[in-house]
Amino acid sequence: MSDYMAAEIHIGGKVPRSVAQALCQMLNESRASLEWGDCPFHPQSTADLLSARSGDTGGPLLLKLYDDQARWGEFDTLERFLREHDIPYYRWSDGKYEYDPEVQAFHPDCGLVSWLTNHERHPMVLVSQLTPIVDRLTKLLEAVKQGEAEAAQVLAEIATARDSLRDELPPAVPPLETLEIVGD
Repeated sequence: MSDYMAAEIHIGGKVPRSVAQALCQMLNESRASLEWGDCPFHPQSTADLLSARSGDTGGPLLLKLYDDQARWGEFDTLERFLREHDIPYYRWSDGKYEYDPEVQAFHPDCGLVSWLTNHERHPMVLVSQLTPIVDRLTKLLEAVKQGEAEAAQVLAEIATARDSLRDELPPAVPPLETLEIVGD
């Protein structure tokens, strides 16, 4: 049995004209709408896709789609289609019961990545992942204070701690660019 939760997806980048009609068909088969709680979006042409784009002032024009009751908080078939055709997107899924909110992003330059967020979409880092790093730095600080650490050891430990912290941060994904239909 599936759980259903709210999900939002933003699609950007360059869509080959040869793929645009198939994208319309994918959207017609989904429950995605242009507003929360609205009727499903059923584009018939590339003009429909382009006219449905929206964006903040001065920001990229993106195709923003919503589903109040997305299965597992995903647009499964649509997301698979976008990845197969190297079309970048960001998807936010609300949390429910034991499922935490998350962001999943795809960009051809970095592949598919995801990270946990809170309900305001701020990335979350688990304390259990940071505690060992703090403990190592605390021991290093004590060793420095006691004069028991050499410069090379201190630098190596700092570099290790930096790398460990970086591993816990959300991955760097390029921002979405305006959705365009390109090619003949």
